[in-house]
Amino acid sequence: MSKLSQNITEKNRERTRTLAVTSIMCGIVILMSFPFVGTFVLPAVSATVAFLPVIITTIMLGLKPGLAVGLVGGIASLVRALVVPTTLAPYFLNPLVSILPRMMIAVAVWLAFKGLMALPLPKTFDKIPLATAIAAAIGSITNTILVLGSIYLWHVAPLRNGGPILSNFGPPIVSQMEANNIFAEPATWLFGIATANGGIELIVNALLATILVLTLRNAKFAKF
Repeated sequence: MSKLSQNITEKNRERTRTLAVTSIMCGIVILMSFPFVGTFVLPAVSATVAFLPVIITTIMLGLKPGLAVGLVGGIASLVRALVVPTTLAPYFLNPLVSILPRMMIAVAVWLAFKGLMALPLPKTFDKIPLATAIAAAIGSITNTILVLGSIYLWHVAPLRNGGPILSNFGPPIVSQMEANNIFAEPATWLFGIATANGGIELIVNALLATILVLTLRNAKFAKF
């Protein structure tokens, strides 16, 4: 077999492996969108790891596969909002809340991981664990900020006409809060969610992502 044929065969194998792993991750992210599957419930707070497949796929395979898994995960979040009634579910009917943040996780993780891997550190130093943990933490922060920020921007923040943008995607959040006996300003309430759940999610996702990426790297599933 010529060198050209070997290169073509290797590229086809790489493409097939990338497609297979991406498809598996898409299936996992759909499964983790089910209630209680992708969430750790702790005594005082809960932490979601539903977007962990987006982080892992982006680090292992690159931006495009990560975006694909993020898109699937976002659509799964939207569908879940249709069938599972929760306090915030109506707002996830808005694709700018349910889908876009999931895809932006991949962008943030990819930029962070690539930047960290490019740091001029000694060759004997394994940069992957540190880069993975930091990139996963940044991905978690990105998800928290964009989801809650989008809810506030599109459904809460008052405009000159007195109503929020895209309010037709969900009921006014103040009424929703009153119905659930949440006595606080909307921005304060959302900030409380971000600080209480966001910190736990950051730690959990960074830890799990590092463990899983190193495990999958040893199993030759990653591109590095």
